[in-house]
Amino acid sequence: MKDLTAFQSPSRRWLPLVLTLGTLGAGAGGWVLRQTERGAQATGTPNDHVAVERAIEGLIKDFEKSRTLFPLEPGKTLPALDIPPVPGYEKPLKSTLTLVTFGSEFAPQVKALHRRLEDSIQLVHVIYRPDEDILSPLDMNAVDEFDKRVILLDAASNKTAAIRKILESIGIHRAGYAFLIDGNRKVLYSDNTIGLDTDRLYKVVANTKQPALKNSPRSFENPVKVGERLKIPGEYQKLALPLKKELEKETALVFFSSPSCSICEPWESAATQYVKSWKKAGYGIVFIKADQNTFRVSVDEGGIVYVSDPKTDTPERSVLFRGWNIRTFPSAYILKRGQFQGVVPFLALKVDGRQYFDLQYRAINKLLASSKYW
Repeated sequence: MKDLTAFQSPSRRWLPLVLTLGTLGAGAGGWVLRQTERGAQATGTPNDHVAVERAIEGLIKDFEKSRTLFPLEPGKTLPALDIPPVPGYEKPLKSTLTLVTFGSEFAPQVKALHRRLEDSIQLVHVIYRPDEDILSPLDMNAVDEFDKRVILLDAASNKTAAIRKILESIGIHRAGYAFLIDGNRKVLYSDNTIGLDTDRLYKVVANTKQPALKNSPRSFENPVKVGERLKIPGEYQKLALPLKKELEKETALVFFSSPSCSICEPWESAATQYVKSWKKAGYGIVFIKADQNTFRVSVDEGGIVYVSDPKTDTPERSVLFRGWNIRTFPSAYILKRGQFQGVVPFLALKVDGRQYFDLQYRAINKLLASSKYW
C-alpha cells in the first residue's frame, strides 16, 4: 500500500493535526492527511503523478478563493446558520448578542476564549473543514473539550452544497474567523486571526454590554484584497528601499515563514531551482521571516531580497505579518506591479516514501503561465 501523506505547517493551531481520509484532500490547513488501507481499497491507489497534480489543483483553487472570499465586515448581516448541530447540542439559537466562531473542533484558542467570557453572551462555534474535498468524522474527544455553554454546529461532516454556500456568503475561506452579531444578526465586529490571537476579540466582547454597538469597531487586521498594495510602515521606509523596488516589479513573489515553523526549512530548500528560473524571468523574489529582533532588509548575490520582520507584543504577529494579514506560513503572495493578486498556501506530500515540498512552487508556475488571472 502506498504511503500517501500531505503535510501543512502546524502554525494554524485551531485546525486538526491528523485526519484519516479515503481520498486525497488538497488545499490549505494545518493537518496531516493519511490514506488508510480501507481508503485505498475504496478509491484506488493514486500514483505519484496523479497525487501531485491533484494537490496542485487544490492549491490553485485555494488561490482563486483567496481572491474573492473575504469575511463579512461590520454593518453586514450574517446569514441564518442553517447548519445541523453536533449530536447532543440541540440548543436552539436565540435572537441575542452572539459570538460566532468558525474553525475546527480542536481550536484551542477559541476554547480558551470561551472560558474567559461571561454568561451574558451566546456562544456559537461552527466546525468546518477549510478544504472542500475533505469529508471526515468529527473528533468527539476534541468536541467534548468545548465549554458546555457553546452551541456547536457541524459544517464539516455535513458539508452539503447549501452549507458551502452559507460559508462562502460569510466569506469563510480557511483558518479561523469570529463575528460578534446582535439579535438581528448584524455584524458588530469581525476577526480573522483568532487562531493566533484572541486578546483584542476578548476585549471587544467583554466591553459590549448592550445588544448593539454605537460605533462598530474594526478588526486590527484585515485581509489584503486584489489590487491593494502592501504598505510598509513609515519608520521602516528608508531601510526598505530594496524591498519596495522588488515588490514593484512586473511580477513579484513574496514568501512568508516563521522560526516556529518546523516545515519551513525543507520548504525553503526546495525553492532553489524555482527561484533561479524566476529571477531569470525577471520576477521579484522576497523571503520574509517573522518574529525577528529588528527590521532588516538584505539582498544576496542572486538578487533575492530577505526581510527580518520585527516582533510585536503578540507572538507570530510581527509587523509585516500583522499589516499584511499573514494568516498561515509558509505561504506566498503573488503581486503584479506591486498590487496583490492572491495567496498560494503551503502543502507537501509524501508518496511511497518520496516527499514533495515544492507543490506550492509548482502551483505558482502554473498560475504564472495562465492568462486567466492577468
